[in-house]
Amino acid sequence: MNRTLRAMRRGALVAVVAAGSVAPAGAQRFYRPSPPPIEERNIPYDGRFIFARLKYTTGPGGYYYFGQPAWSHGFPKAENNLMHIIGAVTEVKLHNDASNVFAMDDPQLMKFPVAFMTEAGYWTMTDKEAAGLRNYFAKG
Repeated sequence: MNRTLRAMRRGALVAVVAAGSVAPAGAQRFYRPSPPPIEERNIPYDGRFIFARLKYTTGPGGYYYFGQPAWSHGFPKAENNLMHIIGAVTEVKLHNDASNVFAMDDPQLMKFPVAFMTEAGYWTMTDKEAAGLRNYFAKG
């Protein structure tokens, strides 16, 4: 009888330990940390190369990871990676320490020759954005 009682206790202990280790793992699925901030700290043009990320009006379904707008997908890691690649394969003078984000109708955008846009399928074009982008393309 002692053997049976010990086996039952061991089985109960194993069940409690197993349940205790599964519960936190299951709870992690529902844990939502605070969204990372989107810091738009544009640096003024000084002749060095830097990408300009385009910020746009995000349409329905265009929010992802922590509710961030689609235009910010990968920000600022995408820019950092692209800048490191350019720095490794060219002699271009770069801003490796910053990223610029501009609305399409921002006049400052005209100073930057390369504009970067992501998740354009979620862009709900406004008249101001269309006019700003048209002017940017017309500038060449």
